[in-house]
Amino acid sequence: MPVVFITASVDIAATVRAMKAGAVSCLQAPVHEPDFLAAVREGISRDAARRAEQAARRQVSALIESLTPREREVLNLVVTGLLNEQIAFHLGTAEKTVKTHKGRLMRRLRARSAIDLVRLLAAGGISTPALPHGPREALLNGYR
Repeated sequence: MPVVFITASVDIAATVRAMKAGAVSCLQAPVHEPDFLAAVREGISRDAARRAEQAARRQVSALIESLTPREREVLNLVVTGLLNEQIAFHLGTAEKTVKTHKGRLMRRLRARSAIDLVRLLAAGGISTPALPHGPREALLNGYR
């Protein structure tokens, strides 16, 4: 919740603590109405932006939850930049199967490209996974 910190005395340490704790503004009493209204508007604006970001994150999470576990696996590999054949090798499946899963997840997430997927994950506050590790890391050799 946005807070406007108002103090009767100028205490720099308390002001710094209030700002670090997320105060929108620190005003010294007596407060001038234009300064107070500007601080309140700033608080409302910040809160609206925070709520919009939370809504976007919830929406992206819901979209990703609608994917099957295999589609989520494919999604994680697509956003790392792997090609369909590399993903198929990594998952131990056919490239055609990967294309099917990828097509479904692209439709569900309303994305047209891997870049759209990365942007969607970023908007939802979801970090993109690193390239797969382990003995199959050799799958990257010869495909670069």
